[in-house]
Amino acid sequence: MIVKNSSNGDTAMTRVAGQKVVVLGGGIAGLEAAIDLRKAGFSVTLVSNRKYIYIYPISIWIPVHKIDFEDACLHWTCWLPGMVSH
Repeated sequence: MIVKNSSNGDTAMTRVAGQKVVVLGGGIAGLEAAIDLRKAGFSVTLVSNRKYIYIYPISIWIPVHKIDFEDACLHWTCWLPGMVSH
């Protein structure tokens, strides 16, 4: 449940016992949502078609062979265990 504070516009997440959440997409926003929801106590399943997040700013070096594709990826399955579904 997300509650909006009408006095200052802030939002806060409150957990209802046994509540589960599915986050679709493993991009930056999806990962941030999954992490925040898990910290708030929700049971989170993250659904993504990939096991990594692509770091666009450094990807400019791939075409000129300064880095490899793998160097522009962070494999997030190791630091978000139990939340990933493909």
